[in-house]
Amino acid sequence: MVEVNYKFYESIIILPPILNNDENNDIFNKIGKFITDNGGEIVENSIIGLKKMAYKIGKYENGYYLYFEFKALPSFIRNLEIFYKRDERIIRFLVCNLQSEGEKYNKERRKKKEDIITIIDNTN
Repeated sequence: MVEVNYKFYESIIILPPILNNDENNDIFNKIGKFITDNGGEIVENSIIGLKKMAYKIGKYENGYYLYFEFKALPSFIRNLEIFYKRDERIIRFLVCNLQSEGEKYNKERRKKKEDIITIIDNTN
């Protein structure tokens, strides 16, 4: 049996604030589909929303942020970056390889989030 060497990655994507919700959701869904169609597995994804950026990018002071955490083969990352660059609506992106400490931190963060949701749901 061949062992597949998946690694954990995080990706933050910034869209211009002038897009409407349908366009933002379309990009979000296309990215998720691209990851899964190419053998990746999404661990967590979310639409963070509109945030003030640390510095202006072009004429924009705010950006619409998307977040993905996923498992994939290292060879896939180059294709993902090309996919991001081809979409003119993406003004910035970052893909980071999560080392074991980053992976551990994210697991703990998700566990705390699940515990909080469970507590809130049980109070009803």
